[in-house]
Amino acid sequence: GFTFKVHLDEVPGVRLADWCDWRTRLPMEAASSHAAGGDGTGRSRWNSSDLELVEAECHMEIAVMYNQGRITLRADEPRGDPDKKEVEAAVFHLAEAARQDLPDALLALARLASGREHTEFLPQVVSTTEHMETSMALLAHAASLGSAVAMGALARLVLDAEPCSKVPSELRCVALHLEAFAAAEVHDTEVKLAKAREKLAEVEQRALEREASNEEEEEDEDEDE
Repeated sequence: GFTFKVHLDEVPGVRLADWCDWRTRLPMEAASSHAAGGDGTGRSRWNSSDLELVEAECHMEIAVMYNQGRITLRADEPRGDPDKKEVEAAVFHLAEAARQDLPDALLALARLASGREHTEFLPQVVSTTEHMETSMALLAHAASLGSAVAMGALARLVLDAEPCSKVPSELRCVALHLEAFAAAEVHDTEVKLAKAREKLAEVEQRALEREASNEEEEEDEDEDE
């Protein structure tokens, strides 16, 4: 266990109110992100959006480094497990990355806000179920950027809630997220299948070339005899 806990809503500089309503954001079809050369998290590789996310990526990396004990605020102590101030610094940088629309940061902050177990990343941070709406809003924002993971996670959270807490408009929103998630999964499968077919075609072509080469060698040997 840890000798201290950091309450998410008490971290200096972090405003959870910036993300308040998951119902106002609809999912971007993740397949369109893939078609643009993305990775399913809402980002396209090596295009203008990547350049816009450089600062956010830096904030995210700083948060990760604090979590791993690779950087420290303590000048008189060796690097190791982060202390309370360093955990708070990590959360601040994570929130900044999320504020700048980095899907990975939105997903990580949503996990912290959910109050559910998160042993691998900033386990010292605690939250309560009253921030579940914030967690869902973060997931919805990531989903609007094309994150298939966020689409599926948000739908699961809503459907796992008490039946009496659901209203038709929320269920319609969940249906849109599930539809977009399914489209992303189908697209991933199609991409993997296409790559497998390309690989098979390459193997078959090499086999044909090898067979043709063997036949030529046999013909040359016959001529020599």
